[in-house]
Amino acid sequence: MVFIQSMNNISFTSQLTKNMTIQCRNGASNCSDKSVSIVELDRHDSRDLDALYAIGEDWSKQGFNYAPCIFTSAASDKDESDWMDKIKEHYIALTLQEDNFDKLDPKKILGLSLLSEYKYDNEIDFLQVKPTNSYSKVGTERKYKKIGTTMLDYIKSISQTKPIYVNSAVDAVDFYEMNDFKRILKNDPTQLCYNA
Repeated sequence: MVFIQSMNNISFTSQLTKNMTIQCRNGASNCSDKSVSIVELDRHDSRDLDALYAIGEDWSKQGFNYAPCIFTSAASDKDESDWMDKIKEHYIALTLQEDNFDKLDPKKILGLSLLSEYKYDNEIDFLQVKPTNSYSKVGTERKYKKIGTTMLDYIKSISQTKPIYVNSAVDAVDFYEMNDFKRILKNDPTQLCYNA
């Protein structure tokens, strides 16, 4: 296993990085807090790649294609050092799983993201919520809420003072703006930045 540095705490990859909270619907209009785990996957660990592959296969059948792109990036032969100033790629999962993170259960993953860390800024390459819990797919009837926002909160916490850039899908611009991302260009609303 490889060590990662996260917010001054050293932890094993595929292990718990941070506990966070999302909202769980427990009735027609009632929601309660639900504890979830944020883990960072190791692209060099075959179990993590298997989990990413399974998630990508499942979510793409439902018409969402970012998860397969995250898997493709993780399985690529290209390493971070192949880029001029890239420091690390963070493969981030939000899961209902409470332990045994070295054996992630793809069915318990509610969100995935790929964050590229550079020397002076960071970029969200992909961020996807499980289609059955995505507002754009099922709207207000989804069982879990705040998955994407919770993932962004984690990304902001590990980015510290670096700006975070995203080239958003058109239908996700409002989501990023609700989470304090600002438009960079007037004529292109999909280019956004946090903490610029």
